[in-house]
Amino acid sequence: MSYDFDGSSDRLHMTIPSSIGADGVPFTIAAWFYRDTSTGNDVIGAVGGGASGGVNSLRMASNNDSIALTWTGSQYAQAAAAHFHSDATWHHSGGAWAAADSREVWSAGSNYGSEGSSRALTDADEISIGAEITVDYFDGKIAEVGVWDRGMTTREMETLAAGFSPSLS
Repeated sequence: MSYDFDGSSDRLHMTIPSSIGADGVPFTIAAWFYRDTSTGNDVIGAVGGGASGGVNSLRMASNNDSIALTWTGSQYAQAAAAHFHSDATWHHSGGAWAAADSREVWSAGSNYGSEGSSRALTDADEISIGAEITVDYFDGKIAEVGVWDRGMTTREMETLAAGFSPSLS
């Protein structure tokens, strides 16, 4: 079952579990998504918030329809996938932050990029699906979202993209 986001104000959110911690790591998010339009930096999922405003997010880039794993705050860091996603088609993607200086992005089970700049959140308090906390709303459907309190491996992402639980890999 999928949730249809309107691209302007829809999002699902929850308080961050203590196992992820205020620095927002370790954290992995994976989901199936179907993007209606490519007019913005549509966020599939994010962890962050708090007074510092820093956010880790899995998003679609508006300029080239690639998937990116970003850290935003006082500075910016991004692991981007050179794998393009057309609108009106289902895709699977995921991102993992194993540590403040370790982020990786996957699409269709393949690792498409990593980035190692040290970027840590200081007071993450929320997980958001369909937006970067309160901006960059997703326009389309998101389904089978998974959130883990650890960094995942390429083998686990391959297993997820094939439709199975990563505990079976």
